Amino acid sequence: MDNATDERLIIKLKRGKVTAFDSLFRKYSRKLYSFVFSYTGSHEDAEDITQEVFFRVWQNRHNINPELSFNAYIIVIARNLIFNLFRKRLQNNKYATYKRSAANTLNHTEDYIIFSELQQHSNMSVEKLPARCKQIFMLSRENGLSIKEIATQLNISPSTVENQINKALKLIRKDLGAKKMLAVMMIIASL
Repeated sequence: MDNATDERLIIKLKRGKVTAFDSLFRKYSRKLYSFVFSYTGSHEDAEDITQEVFFRVWQNRHNINPELSFNAYIIVIARNLIFNLFRKRLQNNKYATYKRSAANTLNHTEDYIIFSELQQHSNMSVEKLPARCKQIFMLSRENGLSIKEIATQLNISPSTVENQINKALKLIRKDLGAKKMLAVMMIIASL
């Protein structure tokens, strides 16, 4: 079966044939691993992303077009996963920098209490959001997903996602009032 064309293997894969999946994995996994490693410089990341790509291939096997390049298909998936990895690491670095900075500026007990109280009020405002609005807001702010990723995950349009995020921000601002707007901005920036 290793000598079969990709098109034949994909047709068999679409029928749920594990042997076809294994053949595609054997044929492309090393090449894909090398591609990912060239961008990440990490064996662990390259292994994780390679496994995730083939996991997604299996999950989406019914949607793969056997007439298109399988190699290009898995490279696109891998590239997107690499970008997501880098984006999340960048956000984590920004958050860590913020926390270090906040720790330096919040040394005084009074400042810490005020900040904690404002953060608690902000969290309560988020909890008051309508369920769908809250879900979208948290995916954006807590999970760091882009509007497009949220739209794909929830199977809704990007404009709906954008509208819900704007609605959430408006409701949070209204709930906290003008005096607490600074707190909202600090909390939202830290999410």
